[in-house]
Amino acid sequence: MFKVGSNDFREALSRVGKVVENSPLHEILSSLLLEVDGGELRLTGSDGQLEVTTSCKLKGEAKEAAAIAVKAAKLSNIVQYSPAKDDISFKVEKNAVRLGVGRTKYALSLRDGKQFPKLAAAKKADFEAELASAELATTLKRMLSAISTMTHRVNLAGAFFDFKDKGLTLVATDGHRMVIEEISAKGATEASFILPRKAVAELIRLLDAGAGKKVKLRAERKGESFRQAAFDLGDATLTAQLIPEEYPAYARVIPDSKTNSSSITIDREGLLNSVRQVCAVHDKPGDVIEFIAKDQASSLEIVAKGGSEEDSAELDIGLSGKADAIHCKLNSTYVQDMLAAFQGFDSIDMSFKNGKEKLLFCPHGSKTALKYVVMPVR
Repeated sequence: MFKVGSNDFREALSRVGKVVENSPLHEILSSLLLEVDGGELRLTGSDGQLEVTTSCKLKGEAKEAAAIAVKAAKLSNIVQYSPAKDDISFKVEKNAVRLGVGRTKYALSLRDGKQFPKLAAAKKADFEAELASAELATTLKRMLSAISTMTHRVNLAGAFFDFKDKGLTLVATDGHRMVIEEISAKGATEASFILPRKAVAELIRLLDAGAGKKVKLRAERKGESFRQAAFDLGDATLTAQLIPEEYPAYARVIPDSKTNSSSITIDREGLLNSVRQVCAVHDKPGDVIEFIAKDQASSLEIVAKGGSEEDSAELDIGLSGKADAIHCKLNSTYVQDMLAAFQGFDSIDMSFKNGKEKLLFCPHGSKTALKYVVMPVR
């Protein structure tokens, strides 16, 4: 028998519940693992490859230790309508757990917690680093849209963590665009691994919900590559199986100033609003837009066309300086994702060679190590 506060349990469920998936092949993965030991209730949710663990304090001491697996969806439904002032009591029986919430009584079937497939953690990590929570969250949000969703490109289906010189370079690409950003990493040695897309999205959610300032990262090797990484956020820990593939040599993709010697400086918000306006004539997301500027022009023309010859839109946006000549075609979704990634910066520099090869976008006049590469549509 043990008891928790309704609000505390609701917050704990919100941290772990999102990772759980209804799995007809592995029914226990539709459950949450509840472990009681002394004055703490520990909750674990998993899909077999990704695991989130958190805890909440008990109201008083538990009479005995327990480890049970209960359907996550049913627990969430119960807690959703539980009055905040009421405690939730749990009484574990042989094949069921009985919950009391105020005057309402529930009985839920359970599984033996020993059957729950927790990701085994090594006794000693092969790699450790400390990251700033806010900085990591901001950078991962910039990565997410560029991570590949193609099942046949497994090595692109995650964010690449590349630790060098006491810093971390994060990279994401789907083969058509790439975003790269460097952030600080305390205590890091040289190491690299690929964190799967779902783990990236879940880590962002936990970082946004938490109030901690630091993230402690531990990673474990299997042979030459890392197999698993754990991110300790203070109020929750995310553990993920890593993608055991080699990531592309991303540094070769970034054009240098000699290659992309032409440039245009553009107001970020103005360009984003303009792209959204011309895309109104498109038939589907990702349709092509065109950037057109004459040499030494003071404006950039943006053009979009729909499926019908009569459907078109064009507008000019003013530039703070003179433009180099360009005429390129771009995926409109990639452009909008790129501009969203530069949120917080007033202006961006677009450097290019001839409009037919990769374009490089960077914050204007900033020392930040943020770069976005976009391939034109040919």
